[in-house]
Amino acid sequence: MCSLASAIRGADLYLLRSQKVSQGEILEPLRIVEDYRETDFPSQLLRLIREEVLFCSPCDKAVSRRLIVENQICFPEDRRNEDILWVAQIITHIQSLGIINEPYYYYEQHRPGSLSRNFSCCNVEDVITSIQEALKYCVEAPAEQQMAVFCFLSFQFVWILPYLPICRDAGLVRYMQDNAWLLKSHPSHAWYYNAIRLFGIAAVSHALELYTKWKYAINSRMKRLRR
Repeated sequence: MCSLASAIRGADLYLLRSQKVSQGEILEPLRIVEDYRETDFPSQLLRLIREEVLFCSPCDKAVSRRLIVENQICFPEDRRNEDILWVAQIITHIQSLGIINEPYYYYEQHRPGSLSRNFSCCNVEDVITSIQEALKYCVEAPAEQQMAVFCFLSFQFVWILPYLPICRDAGLVRYMQDNAWLLKSHPSHAWYYNAIRLFGIAAVSHALELYTKWKYAINSRMKRLRR
């Protein structure tokens, strides 16, 4: 593995490859991005978001200090899921992007106590608030980077859908209904948008909630049987 300092050569953002692990075992092989073209930046940015190479984590990113200072990019205080707004701000401003195809970050999957396993009403509301603020933040960005932010937020929208039934703020749920158009920015998410238009966000989120609980129960049972 080369040193990170020697690999960085001046782009606004470098994506470091990451791998998921569980109890010390790597769960999937390292995904190498071989055909990235830095000269075709705007369209490549959207592609990397759609392919989940650029996703919602600050830990696998090396960001130019100049970019952060000049645009006063910071994490929101007193909020869970603060990564969402921070990454959306980065996407709004970057003009160049590089990829380092080596694993610098290992993510412990299914860690007890992790946010993805312990969702609450506050978690849901914080995600929706971050989506709201990110949409306001990118309003004056160039069209191509706006689309990249929309696509990035589409993933957060899909992530939060199964947990909307626990949200007590009816205004935030209505906001999600009104902004379901975000889902059209990713080809694989368009069916969520169509389902919400047909049945309403309450029915869709409830169906996804039941599916998520069923899937978790099946996975837990399979793990017990393998022991």
